[in-house]
Amino acid sequence: MSEKDFIVVGQGLAGSIVALTLEKYKKSFVVLDQPNEKSSSNIAAGILNPISFKRCIHSWKASVLNPYSLSFYKETNQKLNAQNFIPLDVIRIFSSYEEQNNWISKTSDSRFNLFLGDEQFNFTNKNLNLPYGYGNVKSCGRLAVKDFIKSCSKYMKAKGALVKSDTMVSAIPKIKGMYQLGGYKAKNIIYCEGLELKNNPLFNYLPIIPNKGELLKVNCNTLPQKLISKGIFILPEKNKNTFLIGSTYSHEDLTNLPTKVAKEDLLSKFNAIGDFNHEILNQVVGFRPTTKDRRPMIGEHPILKKSYVLNGLGSKGVMTAPWLANNLIRHILFKEPIDKEADVVRHEKMIKQENLDFASFLCNS
Repeated sequence: MSEKDFIVVGQGLAGSIVALTLEKYKKSFVVLDQPNEKSSSNIAAGILNPISFKRCIHSWKASVLNPYSLSFYKETNQKLNAQNFIPLDVIRIFSSYEEQNNWISKTSDSRFNLFLGDEQFNFTNKNLNLPYGYGNVKSCGRLAVKDFIKSCSKYMKAKGALVKSDTMVSAIPKIKGMYQLGGYKAKNIIYCEGLELKNNPLFNYLPIIPNKGELLKVNCNTLPQKLISKGIFILPEKNKNTFLIGSTYSHEDLTNLPTKVAKEDLLSKFNAIGDFNHEILNQVVGFRPTTKDRRPMIGEHPILKKSYVLNGLGSKGVMTAPWLANNLIRHILFKEPIDKEADVVRHEKMIKQENLDFASFLCNS
């Protein structure tokens, strides 16, 4: 039986980043994965944006997470010999003079001018509706998440560190102090399962909420090659004249099917941004793992030691995952504290007796 330092369960965005971070610290690992085409990692737009536009404030810990992620993806592009992450200019179209004035006032505020700018780009077309003007967001980018996961998969397969299976077991038994499954054993295990966490009897007490998102892919030869935001985002794809329009958010509709309501909502907001002849290429659906308090969840199981979780990344996973993975792994290796707002201990009161009983059952030593 092959012994590793870590078993990582799940090779979506979070699991891939955890694996690359473990390699950075020269730790051996194997990633066990069960493919899921409807996971958010497979359809995510992959936008790295440090600003919450609704209130024109920094996203959670943006001043820390954003520069860390930019550095991580730059290094990862080189490691994987791929251009999965690219920087992008981001345009925020203002909806009112009030939003315009609020934005401009913050561009001169040292707390915000790291990301907010009032630079006016020279558009090559006049199709955009800009009655109140626009601002720009600095230090942004786009990770082609599906391509990133494929690159990581290829990289890890070449190292013999990836096992894919259609019958993956969520909760892995601990025998004589080691987690064991499929010919591998390790002292530590990190679950990066996204919404599949609800089927994990160790951690299914954690309040993960499925959030359905729908995207449109369109062909348009008059849109600028910028990431545009106003109620929705318009994101240029690698293929010329191809753009993603998104995204919707729904906690109620948990079907895997695209909806007419979402399509009409996205098109209505798209048409309000400007007059663009376009062709709809397809409509896709995915589910984000979100939390009630909008904070991710990382940390150790209350009684099954050396069993960890990283989940609840929501729509900001591209920006948050690299730093969170590093925070968790440094906690495991060097006993550094986990960020208080992200620590799973905040949900310990929700754990059920069945979770504790199952954890005790898994720990046979």
